[in-house]
Amino acid sequence: MELGWYVSAQNRTFGPYSHEQMKSFAQDRRLAPQSMVRRGEDGVFVPAETHAALVRFFEAEGKQSGEVAAAKAPSAEPKTRPIPRVPEEGEASNFVIVVQLRAGSAREFEAAIGTLGTSFRLNGQTWLLQSTSNANAVKLSLAPSIGSQDPILIIDAGRNRLAWHNFTVFDASRIRDIWRLPHERN
Repeated sequence: MELGWYVSAQNRTFGPYSHEQMKSFAQDRRLAPQSMVRRGEDGVFVPAETHAALVRFFEAEGKQSGEVAAAKAPSAEPKTRPIPRVPEEGEASNFVIVVQLRAGSAREFEAAIGTLGTSFRLNGQTWLLQSTSNANAVKLSLAPSIGSQDPILIIDAGRNRLAWHNFTVFDASRIRDIWRLPHERN
C-alpha cells in the first residue's frame, strides 16, 4: 500500500493525498516548493522541494524556489479558471516581436523598442515587450529602425492581434489566413 502525502498549512494537517493529487496541487500552484509536507502518518514536515519525489513538479513548471503559495485543503467544487480580460486600448499588453535584421541596425532597433515600454531580448531575432501601444502603433514606431528588406512580425498576445512589415503580398496573405481562428472565417 502506498504511503499517503500530508500537507501542513495554517496550523492544520491535510491528507492523505496520492502522488497524483500532489502533482495536481503543484500544477494548480496550491502546493509550493516551501509547502510543508511529509510522507506517511508519522514523521517531520519538511519543505516539498526537499522530497525527490516532489521536486520535479516544481522544476517542470519552471517555478523558482522563491515563489510562495499557500497549501489549501482540496475543495469538493471543480476548480474553474477565470477568463482572461482583453486589455483595452491604452492599457498594457504583452507583445512578441520577431524581426530579421539584415540591413538594419540592432542597436537602433533596440533603442526604438526601448521607447515603447519594458522589453527583453529573448534571442537574436525575438523580443518580448510590454507596452500600452497597439500592434500597429508598435509597427509604425519600429519600422524606421529596420532596413527596407527586414521582415518584422508583431504579435499582441493580450489582444490577439498581429501587425507585420516588409513581407511579400503572398506571405502577408498567408499570415492573415493562418491567424484567423476557424470561428472567425466566413
